[in-house]
Amino acid sequence: YGYGDMDLNKTYDMIMNKWKWGNFDQKHLFVDRSYMAELQAMKLVMLRAAIEFERAGNKKRAVEMANKYFAAFPNMNFPYDYGIVPFINVLVQGEAWEDVKKHTSILATETRQYLDFYASQTDPDVINNFKQDEQARMSTVQDILEIAKKTGDPAFTKKMEDLMGEYSKQPEINPQNFQ
Repeated sequence: YGYGDMDLNKTYDMIMNKWKWGNFDQKHLFVDRSYMAELQAMKLVMLRAAIEFERAGNKKRAVEMANKYFAAFPNMNFPYDYGIVPFINVLVQGEAWEDVKKHTSILATETRQYLDFYASQTDPDVINNFKQDEQARMSTVQDILEIAKKTGDPAFTKKMEDLMGEYSKQPEINPQNFQ
């Protein structure tokens, strides 16, 4: 699903019309991690198709594919993290600004919640255990702010900057730290 030729029209038809999504989009469910490999494969096929449609100049289908991902794997069952940024970027390229704002807002809210949780921890072992996830979330903050600027909507950009708050500040590089 990651390499080789792709029949975009067949892939589009399969995803949009033939794949069965269960109740992911209907009910709040517990999705066991044992299904993650299959779900990751589906996500990669959808992302690859969206990017290939974009490269072929078919922004409409690229946006439809990205939105199908968000509909099939809703936030209520699949919390947003840095892994959805490529789908949001497809929406940016397709100039689907309302969709961009909707999904970026959800990502920003969840990112803020996680970062606040990490900041509230005092036990060094807990802090250490979450360090990698915290770093990924901090990287996501920069993605959120870059996406917000691309919308061309100053009010939305300010809303995202305010939501990210102190997490949007890049640490200063101090040459003394490299001794």
